[in-house]
Amino acid sequence: MTDKPKPGKDKDLRYLRLAIEETDHLFQLLGGESSESAIESYIDFTTQAMLLTLDQLDCLDQMLGDPKQTPHLVIDYNRQIRDLCKTMLRMELTMHERQTLLNLIQALGNQLRSLFVVKEIRTSG
Repeated sequence: MTDKPKPGKDKDLRYLRLAIEETDHLFQLLGGESSESAIESYIDFTTQAMLLTLDQLDCLDQMLGDPKQTPHLVIDYNRQIRDLCKTMLRMELTMHERQTLLNLIQALGNQLRSLFVVKEIRTSG
C-alpha cells in the first residue's frame, strides 16, 4: 500500500483550497486598490489583474470537481498577473500602492507554491 497523495483526496484538496484562499485574498487586495488609485494606467493594470484572478477562481472551481484537471492554466494566469505586477513596479506609485503591490506579489507566491503541490499530485498519479 502506498502513502502517495491522490488527486481529489486530502492533501490535494487541502492545497487546492489554500490556492483558492490566496486567490480570494488577491481579489480583495485588487478590489480595494482600484478604487483608491488616482493613476489611470495603474487602475487599468489592476482591472486586468482582477479579471485574470476571476479566471483563476473559475479554473480552481472546475478543478475541485475534476481531480484529473491539472493547474497548468491557473499557473499561467499567475504568471500573467506577475507580469502585470512587474509593469506596475515601473510606475510612479504612492507608498500605499507599493505596499499593496508587495502584498499582491506575496499572495501570488503563496498561491503558486500551493499550485505546485497540486500539480505534483495530479501529474504523478
